[in-house]
Amino acid sequence: MVRHLCRVLVVLAAALAAGCAPKVSMDPPSPDGPRIANLEPRPSSVGAGCPLSLAFAFDAGGDEIVRAVSGWSQSLGRRGYVGRAILEVPPETFAGHARGEAVARIIPPRAGRYSYYVQVEDRAGRKSNVLETVVSVGGWWASGC
Repeated sequence: MVRHLCRVLVVLAAALAAGCAPKVSMDPPSPDGPRIANLEPRPSSVGAGCPLSLAFAFDAGGDEIVRAVSGWSQSLGRRGYVGRAILEVPPETFAGHARGEAVARIIPPRAGRYSYYVQVEDRAGRKSNVLETVVSVGGWWASGC
């Protein structure tokens, strides 16, 4: 009986924890679209309001990449936020390059645990796979930028 109760409590706790995490919706990848790999935050943790870079490798495939999009979710305790934004990647990063590395600068506004999801799109509207990385953002207690 005690063993069964423990299992039920573990399952219930897992379900509640998953239910509190904000969800990010990204577009499904195109089968013949561009591909990205090796998403890496630089640095891996920062203070709120400090700049952070998301670096990733890209392979444009058959057409030029024209846009990089990021979805993000942020959680701090029981609260959570989600959003999407066009990443500011210098145009010369993708122009005329079939493959390479792209770096986009972002500034997390609040403390918490952020999950960033990155996807690129080519000129024909085909979407890449989606990569995820996690960044810890400190609050007022963190050292300056």
